[in-house]
Amino acid sequence: MIFISLRPVMKGPGWLQGLKFGLLMWLIAAMMMAAWSDVFNLPATIWLWWAVDMLIGYVVATPVLGIVVEKLKK
Repeated sequence: MIFISLRPVMKGPGWLQGLKFGLLMWLIAAMMMAAWSDVFNLPATIWLWWAVDMLIGYVVATPVLGIVVEKLKK
């Protein structure tokens, strides 16, 4: 639902729109993890690994989301 709302703002083909959305979502998630790192007493390496894991997941999944939405809108 969020992607569909933001899609008209992002220019380019569907996969690029999805990638931009994924990077935006990762940036928001990374900022949230930075805030949580002061609350939860976990080593910094765990937060880093989680951030990298989320980046990989978003970079792979969101272009696919963009392609699917582009095909469904036709």
